[in-house]
Amino acid sequence: MAKAVGYLMKFIFMTVLLFNLGTPSGAKAAEALTLAGYLKQVDLLNENFKSNILFMKAYQDMAAEASLDFAPQLNGGLSYEDNQQPWPAQAVPFYGTDTITQNANLGVQVKLRTGTLVNFGYTMTYEDIYNSVFLPYALYTGAPALTITQPLWQDFNAALSKANETAKQAAYLVQGLQQLFTAQKLNFNAEQSYWRVTLYRQIVLLDKDSMDRTQKILERNRRRVEMNVADRADVLQSEAALRSKELQYQTDLETLREAAVQFNSYRNLKGDAVTETLQTIDAFIQNDMKKDLKRVADRVDVLIAQATAQNQKALAQAAAERQKPSINVYGTVQFNGLSNNFNYATGESFNADNPTYTAGMKLQINLDGGIIHRINEGYQAAAEAADILSHRAQFDLEQDWMDLQKKFKDALSRFDLAKTLEDLQGVKLAHERERFNAGRTTAFQVLTFEDDFANAQTARLRIANDLLTYRAQARLYNGESL
Repeated sequence: MAKAVGYLMKFIFMTVLLFNLGTPSGAKAAEALTLAGYLKQVDLLNENFKSNILFMKAYQDMAAEASLDFAPQLNGGLSYEDNQQPWPAQAVPFYGTDTITQNANLGVQVKLRTGTLVNFGYTMTYEDIYNSVFLPYALYTGAPALTITQPLWQDFNAALSKANETAKQAAYLVQGLQQLFTAQKLNFNAEQSYWRVTLYRQIVLLDKDSMDRTQKILERNRRRVEMNVADRADVLQSEAALRSKELQYQTDLETLREAAVQFNSYRNLKGDAVTETLQTIDAFIQNDMKKDLKRVADRVDVLIAQATAQNQKALAQAAAERQKPSINVYGTVQFNGLSNNFNYATGESFNADNPTYTAGMKLQINLDGGIIHRINEGYQAAAEAADILSHRAQFDLEQDWMDLQKKFKDALSRFDLAKTLEDLQGVKLAHERERFNAGRTTAFQVLTFEDDFANAQTARLRIANDLLTYRAQARLYNGESL
């Protein structure tokens, strides 16, 4: 009697747990949560996913930094100087005893994509020389100037700036794609979690049905033993089978609880209570799942390898460009205005009557050819290695896609076979139960057929779960889309 009470309490506990994990109750019993709805919850609530998307957007915006070399720049400055340098007595009438100089300049500089550097600015200088006989009053000097600098070797046609631009854009692209790939994998894992909860909900229900059928066999055998028409071994065999199914039931309940915890964690909820009804695997495969896999684009890990190769190639180009001799020619046209009156000096500075023309060349050459050669070889080797990895990633992608298609096709075939096998095992079990009720077979045979039927049901569900896994993997072949 105590054993029966213990069994009843255990069964009640398991049923309550199943009710909590597998079957919604109360006000939420009518709530249905589709896969699409669940993934939307993950996208909105999962902090890791949200941070991935924010980082991805941040890196996309940061990539604009790569083009700063070609952005206009405003340059300016102010200075004040009090020069009390002593002069020989004969020079004092000209240089005075104290010179106050104030300078202000403002200009705009822009680098064109031809490599040409254009700088237009205006400089205003105030100079007051104390105790000077020749310059008895302060002077204002105004000077607008246009300077054009053209590189002839290093950075010709802005090659250095363009290579740096490409390298930095590719580097930020890699970082953004890495965040995107992490978000895609999180979505993939969340989809797997959804189907895992659904799978074990169905498995637990199958376990319960199997337990119920075995319990009926046990009760029948007990009655037959009490009537002395069966051996006690039939009761022991039935009870052992029931306990084995109870153990499997409890194991699957624990697995369902773990799956529910993970399921909720992906949508930022605590606990193991999943109150919504989920799509069943069978219904999804029959109504919503397409029977072929579509590849929209390459996987993001391949795009990362390609962007990394592009980054390394651009870095090698920039390094080679930096090692070239720097030869720049420049020219300046400046107008000048000079007066002891600020307004007059400013107005006169835009008069072309008093120009200043300047032309020149600047040269800088690194003479250590050995170091230059080693640097360039290192960058070229890194670029070649990244290019090899990029080609290998593309090769692996094609192999993986062909293998995934084959697995999906094979799983479809296995699923059809599993359904046929499940139907046959069900018919076989029903027939054997009729023979058992008629006393024409043993309890052991019925229990064996019972196990065969339960195993066939579980096998079909697991193959169906494989199909959904392959389908989720195919969704990773969608390039830069989520």
